[in-house]
Amino acid sequence: MQVQVIAAQSVEEFSRRLASLGPDFTLAIVFASDRHDFEAIRRAAAEHGLDVFGASSAGEIAGGAILEDGIAATVVDLPRDAYRVQAFPSPDHDMLALGRRIGDWIGGTFARPAALLHQSGPLLDGEALLKGIHAVAGAALPVFGGRAATNGDILKTWSFDRTRVVPQGAVVLVLDRDKVEIEATAAAGWKPIGTPKTVTRADGNVVHELDGQPALEVISRYLPLERDIVQVSPLHPFHIVRPDGTSVLRSTMIWNKEDGSVLMAGSVPEGSKCSFTVAAGQGIKDATVSETAALRRRVESADLLLLYSCLGRLMALGPIIEDEVGGVCAAWGAPALGFFTFGEFGRLPGAGSDFHNNTCVIVAISTPAPPGEPAA
Repeated sequence: MQVQVIAAQSVEEFSRRLASLGPDFTLAIVFASDRHDFEAIRRAAAEHGLDVFGASSAGEIAGGAILEDGIAATVVDLPRDAYRVQAFPSPDHDMLALGRRIGDWIGGTFARPAALLHQSGPLLDGEALLKGIHAVAGAALPVFGGRAATNGDILKTWSFDRTRVVPQGAVVLVLDRDKVEIEATAAAGWKPIGTPKTVTRADGNVVHELDGQPALEVISRYLPLERDIVQVSPLHPFHIVRPDGTSVLRSTMIWNKEDGSVLMAGSVPEGSKCSFTVAAGQGIKDATVSETAALRRRVESADLLLLYSCLGRLMALGPIIEDEVGGVCAAWGAPALGFFTFGEFGRLPGAGSDFHNNTCVIVAISTPAPPGEPAA
């Protein structure tokens, strides 16, 4: 598989770089800051005959470099019969129903599909979206990707394909695993502390009560509120242990002082145990290094790496994030592309695909070498 990575600071530069490529490329994966015109980005790619799988970002990764307010893209020459791309707007914000629509579409693509997913709409329930997909397409379907992000208004994010920009919904890239090899892992590194609280009342991704008390009242005893109504807390995710024993990190998106509820990035079932966490400093990066090494042992070579890393990791690690990203890229020496997200779709070791926060998802993609030729 041929891969070209593009780092640009304007749509015009992005378009010029596309024009310099040969005619064999078919698909552009694009992550861009919201200071750029997404309609212009998708048009530029479409005018060069490319399909598009894109998302807005809170920081872009191109190769081993981290961009600020840039456009990061990779262009590949995958055969068009090896993938499908489709945008799915959701004007009614029903993520479970949207997931079912996506799952039904995926079921009609390939016998052995894997899905890459970009969700837009930061207050929508990422876990409900994934549950809807798996309810129709089957729980074994691998799903990886990220929730679109922004450095501006947190209520405005976008995903896009070659035909449209989607402010609320998702864009999905499906790969045929009979023609494309894809493996992934995920790492977090945040550590739970203190006595777990029980989620005694919740509705989807809105937590109303912890230990029978208003959730906001409980949380505000430990975490300062910087605003009266809205507080994004990427540095303080909660460790959630669900009633079935599975666990995830959950970031808070909105505090509501009127009713004492807290809106999380994904579902939190009643009966879950909820703990505060601390960023374990170097341990966050060490978790990624460890999981990268484990994935490298399973995947000897990769044509392309995709990194979906939470904005909270960038904020917690500061300049150390460059070591984390550089370490992942160096493990294979392959072209890499990524962005800093508002949530991640991936699977921790020993678990199935899930919706996470404050996590780094690493996806390795390759195509088998033709008979008689050595692998890349």
